[in-house]
Amino acid sequence: MGPSLKLSRRFGGFKYVIICVCRVTRYVELIPVTSLKATALADALLIHLIARYKCHTLIYDQQSAMMFGLMQSVLKILRIHSQVAVAGLHLMTSIAERMVRKVEDILKSYIFDYRANWHLLLPFIAFNLNQTPCETLGLSPHELTYGRNFDDDLDDIYDELTGNADQQDPNIKKNVLAYLTDLREQIDRNKELSIQHGLAQHAKTKGWYDRYATKNKQFDPGQKVIILQKDDNRKLFGRWSEPCDVVDQLTHVITTLG
Repeated sequence: MGPSLKLSRRFGGFKYVIICVCRVTRYVELIPVTSLKATALADALLIHLIARYKCHTLIYDQQSAMMFGLMQSVLKILRIHSQVAVAGLHLMTSIAERMVRKVEDILKSYIFDYRANWHLLLPFIAFNLNQTPCETLGLSPHELTYGRNFDDDLDDIYDELTGNADQQDPNIKKNVLAYLTDLREQIDRNKELSIQHGLAQHAKTKGWYDRYATKNKQFDPGQKVIILQKDDNRKLFGRWSEPCDVVDQLTHVITTLG
């Protein structure tokens, strides 16, 4: 994300944010960087992502520094599979783009208070995004990663209002093995719930999409049609053709034009 952000004064000046999203749990990491040079990206990913979480596959857009030279050598040495996602044709591309818009909207609300120190907000933004349940999965990234959400001020207020605060004795220590067993069971339950919720949400979304997208289009010989065709190599650029005559229909998806 960037460089629309104002230059940060600290540590040489941050201009961009690397937004990393786990494809399974939707866990997000927000990493400020000073430039999009290969060395800056490699250092940021190594320190904040790979060294902390490990990484088997790295999916990214067609950013030049990621696709060639130094970055590819680093990924090869670390045995990380490298995959380029074409915009609009890959699941992780749409997930990452939605996260970019979400982070931008949050930063807009506080950018005037922090101005050139906006990068100080990123850890708190990431924390709250990871605490928030994902609409598709039904659980938060923290729950899917650690088995539970972390307590915050709202949880303390809720416990006080519901009377649960008095029922918890901080002096009682739980057996380590029992705790790990419960944590593993909770993570497994969360995984099953997220899969079920994801399938149900996918079916619901597909139903709404199919209501408007899946329409039979019949073109008969002699009709006039126009075609959206690629004009040059510029990204997301195309133009509508002049009206063409339908000559013949070979199959239900192939039509010859004149």
